[in-house]
Order: sequence, then C-alpha cells, then structure tokens
Amino acid sequence: MQNIEQLRKKIKEEPENWEREVFQFACRLACKLAEEIFEEMDDALKEKEALGMKVVGFREKWVTSLPGDIKLRRRLYRDKQGNYRFLLDERIGLDKGSHVSPIMKKLAVESSTDYTFREVEGNMKAVFPWAVSHTTVYNLSSKVADSYMQEEEKEIKALYEDGVIPESEGKAVPCLFIEADGINISLQREKERKAEIKGGIAPTCRGWEEMGKSATSLRESRSTPE
Repeated sequence: MQNIEQLRKKIKEEPENWEREVFQFACRLACKLAEEIFEEMDDALKEKEALGMKVVGFREKWVTSLPGDIKLRRRLYRDKQGNYRFLLDERIGLDKGSHVSPIMKKLAVESSTDYTFREVEGNMKAVFPWAVSHTTVYNLSSKVADSYMQEEEKEIKALYEDGVIPESEGKAVPCLFIEADGINISLQREKERKAEIKGGIAPTCRGWEEMGKSATSLRESRSTPE
C-alpha cells in the first residue's frame, strides 16, 4: 500500500492530479481500517452470538463500498436447524449473497429512478474511482421493485378475493374527491419500449375556498400525518 511519503512525491511530480491522488489515498486507508474493524467484530460475534452454532470455516469475498472495495474475511456458521449463516454479514447489513454495501446499494437504486442503468454507472465513476456495473444496478433495482410489487399483489388479492379493506386513519369527511391519470415512461431491458403508469389520489377535503376572483381550491386537499 502506498505510504504518505510516496503520496507526497507523486503529488509533487503530478500536481494537477493532487485531488484524485489524495482522495484515493484516503479511501485506501478507510478500506484497510474497515477490514481490521470487521475482523475484530467477527471475533467478538464468535464469543457472544455463536452459542449453539458450529463454525464451518472462513470465507472471503470482496464488497464494493463507498470508500472502495473491501476484502471481507469472516466465519461461516451452521445453526441447529442446519442453516448456514454469516453473522458478520447480518450485523453490517449485507444482503445474502450481495457484494454491494448498503449505502452503495441505496445510491445505485435511488439514482436508477432518474437515470438509465448505464448512466448511473457512469455518474458513479465520475465521482468515485470505482463503481458498480450497470448490470449490478439493474439487478439491485429489480430486487427492490419485486419486493414492493409482491406486497402490492398481496394487498390487491386480499381486497378483491377476501374483501379485506386496508386500514384507514379513522378520518371522516363530508365528501371525497378522486383524481386519476396516467404517464408514459421508457422501459429498460423489456420487449416493449414504453409503458403507462396509472395512478390516483383521493384527497380528503372540507369543501371549496376562494383563491381569487375566478379561482377556487379544495380545503385541506393534502392531508398530513397525525
């Protein structure tokens, strides 16, 4: 690993690149520190939370994080039910089988709502010396979307097949206005290039109020949490 004197020499030789060199040096230090901390955490978990579990051995993998790629070496356990678990992964919030840290995952998924997967990869590389690939961004976004869609399908099924009405906030209003509309969006990795998202809103209100000589508005058209 590059030391501070080597960094000084390189900046003096190529001063125009000082920001990148300093940033990468700091990130490498952060990754090294994280690896040491995680090793200590894994040792502590063995003493405190591995009661009744058998250590199968050690496993290694690389995790893409905010400061860079981190080499994660941790114990693999088998519990009494025969399930294999990485206690360290669970503690630091890593999804099972994932090679992307929680913050990098959040950054990639949220960015994909405004940009294409390739644009997300490019934008991340413009800021960091590393980034998740556009394929990884797609896979992460798909998993998040699938979980929401599955939950929504359960609620729809419960409503139409079992008559289960979603819980309300217990409000009572004299009238209810409903607005619905649709918007076309571009699709990625699909046979169809466009799709329409249909949405609706049912704001609670208490009649109309004048906004001017020729304009009116719904009272309390936007409800707030209580």
